Amino acid sequence: MKPLASTIIVPFTFISVHSEAHVRWFIDAAVVPDVPFVFNWPLALSALLITLYLSGILLTNQFLSTASKNSVLNTLKTDWGLPAYLEWYALFGMLNIVLVVNLMLGEYLAPNLILHPSLIPLGIFIQATVLVLLPFSPAIVGVALIIVAFLNIAFFGAAIALDYFFEFFGVGMAFIFIGPYVSRFDRRVMGGFNPNKYNWENLAILSLRLGLGLQLLELAIHNKFIGSGYALLFVEQHSYYNFIQLLGYSQFGHTDFVYFVGFFEAVLGILLCTGIAMRLVSITLGFVFITTAVVSGVEELVGHLPIMGTLLILILKGQSSVQLSPFKHFFTSLKSAQ
Repeated sequence: MKPLASTIIVPFTFISVHSEAHVRWFIDAAVVPDVPFVFNWPLALSALLITLYLSGILLTNQFLSTASKNSVLNTLKTDWGLPAYLEWYALFGMLNIVLVVNLMLGEYLAPNLILHPSLIPLGIFIQATVLVLLPFSPAIVGVALIIVAFLNIAFFGAAIALDYFFEFFGVGMAFIFIGPYVSRFDRRVMGGFNPNKYNWENLAILSLRLGLGLQLLELAIHNKFIGSGYALLFVEQHSYYNFIQLLGYSQFGHTDFVYFVGFFEAVLGILLCTGIAMRLVSITLGFVFITTAVVSGVEELVGHLPIMGTLLILILKGQSSVQLSPFKHFFTSLKSAQ
């Protein structure tokens, strides 16, 4: 029987490390094993841990939502946005860092997106163009990212491109909506855009939230449930990620850990898509990605900079940006634009 202390510690430590979301970055295996799904006590423990996390998040969010306006706790649910949209410039800067590193290393967007030799000049052109245009017109770059999201399906097939599709599409839409707030050129193109008349910044945040949430869901389904062999090989090669074993539960195998991470990833994705406890969920994800960047090294840090920039915005804006349902929010914004 394991010490009770370990059982208590687990729910608070399982968010500190996270099996790599894009496991295919690190796996170079000719044969990926089939991983059967077997319901056992480790999966039951996984369900318990995730339920405890979800309950804690929901209860904390409910408690904060009932705080009075004069309460100190009220500051935890207000807009922490930086002046002059600096959080968005931070995201732009992080994307530029990724593009510069990719151009220096001769990579296209991600390590496992390997272009056909005839398409390499196009890949260089796309990344260099985004790098040059972003300071002047985020909206044009947003359109380019959406086009690239679909081009990647043609270049690499849906099986690979879908691991990035929602992230690119969401960031692209966000850049289109935020463009007039941060770029004179985009304001001129959109006919003297008046930020006081429109409410498109919340639509930009909505795009980031849905893009990241759907991407987490896709990665959980594609890389942890359907393609769990890739994740299993990754954990076997980096066994220190299976921290539950390190806590003394040796029977919690790597396969169990893969499914545990998949379920956790899916829950976080659903919470982001619904906008429930957005700041708390984003803080969780930020802690996860920072921890894995420290563990996995520079490659992971650079590759996930745009996600970290996205999480920074979601943390700073918090629940203040989740005021309407996605469809009501969208149509309200369009109506105000008329």
